[in-house]
Amino acid sequence: MRRIIARPSASDERRTLATLMVSGPSTIEEISIDLGLNYTLGQRTVGVFHDQAILERNPDGSYVIAESALPMVVFVLRETFGLDLLEQILQTQG
Repeated sequence: MRRIIARPSASDERRTLATLMVSGPSTIEEISIDLGLNYTLGQRTVGVFHDQAILERNPDGSYVIAESALPMVVFVLRETFGLDLLEQILQTQG
């Protein structure tokens, strides 16, 4: 995952992870619409993560972050975007 995310040109990849983290399972079409990507770019972006077992494909065709990759994805989103959903959950519960 580090090789994917560390590239300076990986903004679409990071945005894809953020979209899936916030929106939950999504199809390539939904991801592409949410991020303003053309379909082929959305497909390539998702494919890279799927090949690395960071994303899993559900039977309905939607993609979701693999449970085993969640800690790493949470870390990457917090460090690159400042997106800390765990902190937000704790604040709303407290």
